[in-house]
Amino acid sequence: MFWRPDPNIDAARQLPEWKQFHRLCGQHGLAFDAIERSGRKYQCRAVQPKRTDMGGWMFFDRGLATGKTVVEAIQAAFLQSGIEVPGGAEMLERGLCGARVSAPQPDDDFADLLGDDFEELLG
Repeated sequence: MFWRPDPNIDAARQLPEWKQFHRLCGQHGLAFDAIERSGRKYQCRAVQPKRTDMGGWMFFDRGLATGKTVVEAIQAAFLQSGIEVPGGAEMLERGLCGARVSAPQPDDDFADLLGDDFEELLG
């Protein structure tokens, strides 16, 4: 049997804030694993990595969560983990799509431009 990656998971990995979110969570001791399709939903496991005395790593399970989309599954796992990550909840609420910036409003001072000669504007 051949394994084929889920296109929705691949698309989620291309979201603008995907890497930044995971890096931020990692800095606060939270990671996500086993993001996969489960029927019509997606599931995600939150884990907390801890360095051992022997120099290795142990991963403490913080819970398995499900959601209708990949981002919703990660958001559910994030909330279920109970680990505080400043800014993480806001990124998930935006869908990891980056900050929405409103377009600058045009100035209403077009009268000054309309009074100039076209040749003067071009130099």
